[in-house]
Amino acid sequence: MRSKRPFHHGDRDTKGSDRSQRTRQGNGNTHHEHTDPFDGRTDTPLADSSLDDARSVGVPLTVMISARLFGGVLDDRLAKGTSPASSALLATRAQLIVSPTHRRMLAESWLSLLGKAQRPTVHVRSPQVPVARSTVLAAQVQIRELANALLAPLVTPRGVAMANALLSDGSSPIYYRESAMDLRLKVQEVIARLNPLTS
Repeated sequence: MRSKRPFHHGDRDTKGSDRSQRTRQGNGNTHHEHTDPFDGRTDTPLADSSLDDARSVGVPLTVMISARLFGGVLDDRLAKGTSPASSALLATRAQLIVSPTHRRMLAESWLSLLGKAQRPTVHVRSPQVPVARSTVLAAQVQIRELANALLAPLVTPRGVAMANALLSDGSSPIYYRESAMDLRLKVQEVIARLNPLTS
């Protein structure tokens, strides 16, 4: 059971606000960050440009909203190899996560994770799951390679979904020290899946 929300891209420190649902103002529109009812994981807000890209190709607004609202469970399905073509919802989610804006935010979040692991541990109450510092630092070479791979001109939706899921799963070796998964090997697998020529 995940009792705390893990670190993921888009996190910002806030005071006196609910981290599971926050409202941001921009360009005259209001955006909400929603909690995924399927797995309790908070979806990362997507940039407006990602949504505009989807709308430009005629994706219905309800489908776009659902692709964002249920991002966690959709990313899990994409990460496991479900084809984006299997449903309009998965196809839309795939389009959103491969956008340059989303991938840049994700790459920055992986590097921020590395920076967090390099800083001394401060014992304060936080809604975030603590990072397994030694595990993350042992995989720092692979993490930097992943950040670079996310910025490649062409990537696969599955690879991006895997990077999303690994970073936001509180039971992954990033946060769970007793995990049997080797983080270095897992990140290398994600990098390979990102490349459309090797995935």
